[in-house]
Amino acid sequence: MARWYSDPDIFKFISGKKTTLARQKKQIGLSLKEKDVNNFIIETKEGLPIGHLLFFIDKQNDSGSFGMAIGDKNYWGEGYARDAAKTILEYGFGKLHLHQIHLAGNGTCEGNLNAIKTAESLGFVREGLHRDRVKLDGKYHNMIPMSMLAKEWGKKK
Repeated sequence: MARWYSDPDIFKFISGKKTTLARQKKQIGLSLKEKDVNNFIIETKEGLPIGHLLFFIDKQNDSGSFGMAIGDKNYWGEGYARDAAKTILEYGFGKLHLHQIHLAGNGTCEGNLNAIKTAESLGFVREGLHRDRVKLDGKYHNMIPMSMLAKEWGKKK
């Protein structure tokens, strides 16, 4: 995973910061201690790890949020991100009975067109625009918060 998150094509849409193996291990260790944070590895049908997904659960508000990356660029555009997001939505709305699920952090970077297209195809709704919210490669970028309500997921299925 550290290799994925050190790749400029990947980390630019996540945090804009490169990571190291030691930092990644520390982050995963901390998240494993949190009962409301779920770490998932995205795999191919053959069991090859190609991505990572974090799912945060807010029990007080019956909501959740998630962020992910398909780290192996050989699998970009193959539907794995959509499948992983759909699985999380089914889990969050179906099993956990959450009321709302949104994209983690500030949403997705306005330039991450594939993420926006995937989210909208699943039924996520744009909630506005965070102007110049993140600085990537010395430039400021807008972020788009997106969410879905349980009743909207029910219509989309």
